[in-house]
Amino acid sequence: MPLPLSETLCETLFVIYTEQCKLCPSMAKKTDAEDKPLTAQQFAEAMGVHYRTVLNWLHRQLIPGAVEKETPFGAYWEIPRSALTMEKPRPGPKPKKARKDAKK
Repeated sequence: MPLPLSETLCETLFVIYTEQCKLCPSMAKKTDAEDKPLTAQQFAEAMGVHYRTVLNWLHRQLIPGAVEKETPFGAYWEIPRSALTMEKPRPGPKPKKARKDAKK
């Protein structure tokens, strides 16, 4: 069954203008919340890891597209939502423990 003319027109206009069509609200444009970058805390929750782990990844530049922003009150990280598709980095080698018989 072919689509009604209004829906066909909406699909065409959506492709051309990428804006919400008033005839078909189902073809809505992405909301601003979907375009906003994530904070390190939000990224940690979405990835299911600890906040400190994400900070370590950021300092080692393992998260693609992450940018550190400076403010008068301190720095914060902006992480693009596209980074949520990244694979979690594998942990590095464990640090060697000091031997008990080591000289001081």
